[in-house]
Amino acid sequence: MDYNKRFYDLKAEPSADEWYANETVLPSIKEYLGLFTIKNPMILDLGCGSGHESKRLYNNGARVIGIDYSCESIKIAKERNNNIVFHEMNYFDIDYSLGLFDGIFSCSSIIHLENNDLEKVIQIVSKVLKKDGLFLVIYRIGSGRIIQNHEINGEKIIRTIEQYEKESLKGIFYKNGFLYLQDGILDSTLRPNWDSIIFQKKIN
Repeated sequence: MDYNKRFYDLKAEPSADEWYANETVLPSIKEYLGLFTIKNPMILDLGCGSGHESKRLYNNGARVIGIDYSCESIKIAKERNNNIVFHEMNYFDIDYSLGLFDGIFSCSSIIHLENNDLEKVIQIVSKVLKKDGLFLVIYRIGSGRIIQNHEINGEKIIRTIEQYEKESLKGIFYKNGFLYLQDGILDSTLRPNWDSIIFQKKIN
């Protein structure tokens, strides 16, 4: 069993109730969308969960497609967002059927990817990201893996979280065709455990 996926399925409803009301990430979204030179950029919300940040991206002018592997989260995302397309999809299944994107938005959605898997995902999503496209990553900062033990509705879940040091993450993206553009704005309540970086694709 994929316990991380199971965690999100079980927590989908309470998580949605919490985050639709929480605008902590909104300053990051506004800064990110302000970097695009085109109107209404097409954004892939990578690991969109229940669609709360997809909605904020849309409300601030983006066209959005969201993907997540949690079927319960995607169900809620579709129920709460009539104007956004959502797909239940694993990152490794991303292909051209989704279309091409001006940007990729990743809010705490690489936290279950070790280095090798992260590189694979970057290579995969790069294929659907236009040249010079912008990739925003909000990630857990630190070193190594965190193991969390949860009990949800009587079910015991072991959740793993991968942490990244800033320079290490920049190196992984650079190796796979992305240049560091700038540090992203991040609400002070998310620091020091989280950080934000905006990368720009520099390969075709």
